[in-house]
Amino acid sequence: MAKLKRGMSKISEDDPTALSTYGGRSDLKSMMTMNTKKEKNMSPEGGPTKLKKYKIRPSADPDRKAETKWMTHAQIQDEAMKRSKNWIDAGTGDLGRVYLEIIGCDNLPNLDSGGLVGNKTDSYVTAVFEDCVLKTDVIADKLSPRWMPWSKRAFALRVMHSSSQIHLGIFDYDTGYDDHDAIGRVSIDLSNFHPYTEYLLHYDIYNTDVWKDRKARGSITVRLMIEYENERGLLLSALTLPPPSFHVNLPLKKDFHVVRYAATGQMGAKKYGLQQINKYIEELMTYQRALFYIQDGLKSIILWRGHHPVSICSCTIKLPIRSLLVFVAAVIVVEHPKYLLSFILASLGLVLSSSLGFRRNSPSKWVRCRTYHYYLRTLIFGKGISPPQTIEPYENAEEFKEFERNWEEKVKTYEEEAEKARIENLKKQEEYQKEMAAIGDFNVDISTKGGGGVMGTGVTIDPFAALWVQIQTILEQVISIMRFVRNVVIWEESYIAFWITTSLYLLAILCLFVPWGWLILWTTRILVWTFLGPWMMCVDIFWHSYFKQKLQEMKEEGEKAQQEQLDLLKMQARTAREDAKKLKVLKKAMFGAYISNVPTFKTSRYKSIPLLASEAKPISAAKLKKEKASWNVTRVKGQHLEGAMIPTIEDTVHPEREGEESVPVVDGIPLDVDDDVANAAGETKPLINGNKKPIYTA
Repeated sequence: MAKLKRGMSKISEDDPTALSTYGGRSDLKSMMTMNTKKEKNMSPEGGPTKLKKYKIRPSADPDRKAETKWMTHAQIQDEAMKRSKNWIDAGTGDLGRVYLEIIGCDNLPNLDSGGLVGNKTDSYVTAVFEDCVLKTDVIADKLSPRWMPWSKRAFALRVMHSSSQIHLGIFDYDTGYDDHDAIGRVSIDLSNFHPYTEYLLHYDIYNTDVWKDRKARGSITVRLMIEYENERGLLLSALTLPPPSFHVNLPLKKDFHVVRYAATGQMGAKKYGLQQINKYIEELMTYQRALFYIQDGLKSIILWRGHHPVSICSCTIKLPIRSLLVFVAAVIVVEHPKYLLSFILASLGLVLSSSLGFRRNSPSKWVRCRTYHYYLRTLIFGKGISPPQTIEPYENAEEFKEFERNWEEKVKTYEEEAEKARIENLKKQEEYQKEMAAIGDFNVDISTKGGGGVMGTGVTIDPFAALWVQIQTILEQVISIMRFVRNVVIWEESYIAFWITTSLYLLAILCLFVPWGWLILWTTRILVWTFLGPWMMCVDIFWHSYFKQKLQEMKEEGEKAQQEQLDLLKMQARTAREDAKKLKVLKKAMFGAYISNVPTFKTSRYKSIPLLASEAKPISAAKLKKEKASWNVTRVKGQHLEGAMIPTIEDTVHPEREGEESVPVVDGIPLDVDDDVANAAGETKPLINGNKKPIYTA
């Protein structure tokens, strides 16, 4: 109870918690429903008092109806923090599970201010993870809702890729044809959470992750636990090429808009124009902050600043290990230039390691990422040393604020100096233009000016209006690349950053054993003795009699092989397009007509970081296993399909039996395809029965 109050504001007297399985009720019946009552109670002093209680909707706990039908504020808070009873097991992955519980929200904006008195936001949360979409119950007319343990709020998500995030969208439920109003969204990065740790996380809710001057629209509290089944497989999933592409289908357009906003932040049709272009340009300008990370890392190396803590006689000192390594390497390169390539590769690896060290030195444990040794041990032994975390609410809060304040001052100083230099440069250019205008033009035009028409009236037509879409599309692609590179450099994409850092170090070591001098010497010798000797006269003599004809034959053979390769690529591309079309049609028939993309990598401009009020405590594997045994679990398969001609959910295709005709089976249902529907090309009718309805149901 006390821990909950530190992170979640207490429900006000005029906004008690109440649940509803459906939302958007603004009719008279909803407004006139009695939500509160007062009961007589004895105060601690012995005198009678009236205790205010609130009705729990949509219903009380089925196992404790009398006890949970009416509850006080304190009881509601305590009840919301209990472990959920009903869980939805969703997704397709087999690398681990994430246990997510939506506890509640605080201080949401009122998006239903119109209508009768008491009409407030009807909030619910949509969770999008890889190939599955899940939604909580709707809580009607509450700005600080709480979801109870027996309500629809708990999800066990199966992990397929190391970079996947949980996208949470908070919405105001609306009936009719209007879209549900978006309150805001949060993206939870899972890469830095430790297994067998119970996290109580608080996040600010923002309605955009693009604009610089954004304001929080309340907060959300979730409880999260992670259980890995294959840590090495999770690490290796970052090397999957091409990376998995996640899409989810929705049957309704309103749901499609909700999922797309929760996953990508886009609500409604994409907008094009100068405002969006200026927004992207402003973001590109902010990437100069990457220079601050590089400068800080170089300064720490050049100035021999300590970073590696070592305990000596109960005293902890930081040793400048990187500076020592760079100094030794530089001395070796000066004396032996053949090691230059190894030095460059190792330096790039050290830049990434320095960025990791910067993250690790943050006073806030919510900003730190895992160590390089954890990923290395996971790769070698299959399991890293990752003990459960213990983080107290507001741990190192003052130190973190001071750390952030000092860093922002450095950034501000650099930006002010850059802006000052830019203004001075503009002034010099203006003065130069004025001087050139005073001199005048040597070529004097005596032709008649003016005239009329559109140009003469001063009305201009923007010739670039048709280019805005192309320019914005190019900027979006550049922004996506820049965001990905930034996330790798600062270890937001920690698994990919580990692989790049490790590759740089390995290449640097391998290059040490390459005899570059010998290779260069013999390469140049071969080139000189082959193409610059007097025997090139023979080449000239036999060019027309033999070499020219032979080269022509080789050219024709090469062109033929190139054309065959091109035809093969065309066929592969055609097959891929046909498979994609079949997959799209089948997914529409199985899951819905509207398709939304779910980003595989982190593509947001701003990362959602847990607030300092968040906390973490260990939970043993035995205790988690015991709790899971008491859960009421409902399995919901993900929408990731396997196969090409006949995609299936997971591994449900039965292997062909010897001597029997192969009949594809999905979820125990055979595909009854008549022989007489096959044409000469071997194609069959679509997987739709005679009533024009899908054979499968999601």
